[in-house]
Amino acid sequence: MKVIISENRMFGIMDSILKLSYNPETREFYSDGVIDGVIGYKYKNGFTYGGYHVDDMVSNIFGENTDELLLIYLKEKFPNLTINKINN
Repeated sequence: MKVIISENRMFGIMDSILKLSYNPETREFYSDGVIDGVIGYKYKNGFTYGGYHVDDMVSNIFGENTDELLLIYLKEKFPNLTINKINN
């Protein structure tokens, strides 16, 4: 089955599942949602997952286009950060 939802709705879902915050001192993205703990780091001009297990968990939740969705979501949620790519 294929479901089509708006971008705003998708980001609302991502926000409710991940509940992300960013700590500029440690450069960590922290999830207080389904994935509890550090999910990644700001590295140079990109985002790096906190490990393969986190990458797998996020991919299992959001599917095959996770990196593209996460990149757009991070840019929108944290507009003051320069995030141009997802590093795996």
